[in-house]
Amino acid sequence: MNDVYLDVLIFENMIMNYVILHITSLTASRCSRWYRLLAGAAIGTLYAILSLWLSAFLHALLGKILLSALMVLVAYFPKKFKDFLRLSAIFYGVTFLFA
Repeated sequence: MNDVYLDVLIFENMIMNYVILHITSLTASRCSRWYRLLAGAAIGTLYAILSLWLSAFLHALLGKILLSALMVLVAYFPKKFKDFLRLSAIFYGVTFLFA
């Protein structure tokens, strides 16, 4: 069994989620305050922590889609559905580049 250090998991996830959200905002030419990006990153980090124990729904495709949608909504608060879809597509693209 592998050991998981919670502090390292939290730190790495917060940093990477923040960087992904920041690059998404740069790519989309969308200004967003640092604390909104941090809140979106915190949601992603909470997902990573909870996925250690609550794996059934969180590892399902629907759970991942809902979580990423929530991250985009919190970080950018798009007013139009078209903007939400555009930001989500860019977010997924940046995420796949990092993975």
